[in-house]
Amino acid sequence: MACVGTLGSHGWGKGFLISQFFSAFSAAFIKKYSQSRNAMLLSGYQFLCGGLLLWTGGRCLGESPVPQASWKGWLVLLYLALVSALAYSIWSYLLKYNKMSKIGMYQCWIPLVGVIWSAVLLQEGSQAFSSFTLFALVLVVLGIGCVNKEETS
Repeated sequence: MACVGTLGSHGWGKGFLISQFFSAFSAAFIKKYSQSRNAMLLSGYQFLCGGLLLWTGGRCLGESPVPQASWKGWLVLLYLALVSALAYSIWSYLLKYNKMSKIGMYQCWIPLVGVIWSAVLLQEGSQAFSSFTLFALVLVVLGIGCVNKEETS
């Protein structure tokens, strides 16, 4: 989403909307086709197609076909690929066996978990837990609460 986010003229604008469109399309695709096919295999196909699309876009912009990085950089890339594949595969299985409306709200936790995990992993506690970031995280948690609040009659 971060790469797509730069497409907007004011930062996240259009790129954020494009990212959300593809996220919704992906969820609907997985929900529909995982009923008769292996959800893990569908996740792999989506990663392959997305990776090829990003690689092709990079080549069109004149980037090297193989990024130059140290072994530590490749290790981080491998780690991120494995975490993404695991998370998306779990998401695919959840979509296969549950209603999309029941589990879709868990995507709201992504910013919260991302900030906390980044603060721990990158040792950026002072930046991650600034007053501005904490205020934003409180808004995310309140939004999750509002979405999941059951109405009482």
